[in-house]
Amino acid sequence: MAVILACALLVASAHARARVRMLAGGQPGGRVGCCFKSASYLDSIVAAPAAPAEREGAVARFRESLTTRTLADALTFASEHAQYTPRPFRVGDVLAAAGERPTAAIVLSLGKLIRLSRAEAEQLHAAAGGCAQAEDRAALDMFALTGWEGVHFPEGLALEWR
Repeated sequence: MAVILACALLVASAHARARVRMLAGGQPGGRVGCCFKSASYLDSIVAAPAAPAEREGAVARFRESLTTRTLADALTFASEHAQYTPRPFRVGDVLAAAGERPTAAIVLSLGKLIRLSRAEAEQLHAAAGGCAQAEDRAALDMFALTGWEGVHFPEGLALEWR
């Protein structure tokens, strides 16, 4: 059971392939005694980080259609291209501990990560109108008042490129 859990957790890490190879006895095609057939199989299913050019193209396409984007689109884009890590943040006088207001943390981190202008960020803020959680909404509404000057992630953004 512990080995299965370890394999599941390793898939999310950047060094998953090396760890699974270690579990497989160090052989690239070796058998893995858990949920994966082999380390080469894991290589085929673990998404490789996007090349900078691919990422730039995806960001450009996302930015071009901000006026038609929804909150779900922004969250999907973030999940496809970045890794979320709960981090504390502040927007104006709205504070959030790590893991609190996750939707706001993702949307604001995405905006900073792709360097949205205030006008572009306001378009994304308008798209976030369907945000179900009142606490996320409070942080996003505060952003509308403060702009990027009021957004602070003291331990780093909640998103990092994959």
